[in-house]
Amino acid sequence: MNKTTPVTSNLITSTTVNNKAGYTLTLDTYYADNEEKDHLRELHLNLTLFTTDLPDTSDIHLGFFFKGDAAWEGSMTSDTPLEGYDGLDFKTNFTAANIATATFTGNDIYKATMPDVWTNGPTSSELPVDLDNAWMVNASKSTITCTIAATTDCTFKAHAMRTFKSNDEEHDYTFFDAEPRAFQVTGYYFAYDLNSSTPVTGDFKGQGTAVSIELGALSGLSFAAAALASTVFALTF
Repeated sequence: MNKTTPVTSNLITSTTVNNKAGYTLTLDTYYADNEEKDHLRELHLNLTLFTTDLPDTSDIHLGFFFKGDAAWEGSMTSDTPLEGYDGLDFKTNFTAANIATATFTGNDIYKATMPDVWTNGPTSSELPVDLDNAWMVNASKSTITCTIAATTDCTFKAHAMRTFKSNDEEHDYTFFDAEPRAFQVTGYYFAYDLNSSTPVTGDFKGQGTAVSIELGALSGLSFAAAALASTVFALTF
């Protein structure tokens, strides 16, 4: 499987207003040409949350939602983006004792209006689940690593992929080969207490402002050029 070089986008930084001090959220995206499936084009991503002093026994949500740029013209399928917000919500249960065995799950989400996780939390009404579920979470590439488990300064890395075209064009954006499009991408995270299912005391939550990211491969030739480089990062991405 040929892959392009990952591109990193900072969704939440130290200067983000709605954010817990010291927390960051980054999105790495790359594309794969699946030779075993008639060169089916795939979007792969890693969403990485860095935390500091995260309380033990936390139920962690991290995710993003996106909307097409209103300036789109001449799309292969339509001249305008979807009306609402497409996205992906990852979830994992965190305790210092189960870092090695923690698993990640994910839900495809779609909402007609912009979600406000900062105010309302990652509830089912704020992040409605799209049951078609275009995303596939790769648990083997999703990890939690901590510098000192007892103090829970940890990095959560969640990996997922989806094909360029889903079966639900009403709620999922289509990505195009040789026609990358700009999307407005917003990242978020939110921690619940694992025992009480209430928000963790101390506002362990964050939501960034929209970041413009181009999604869709530059061209078919980009995969051939990246074939040698793909072996370098295959083990980590």
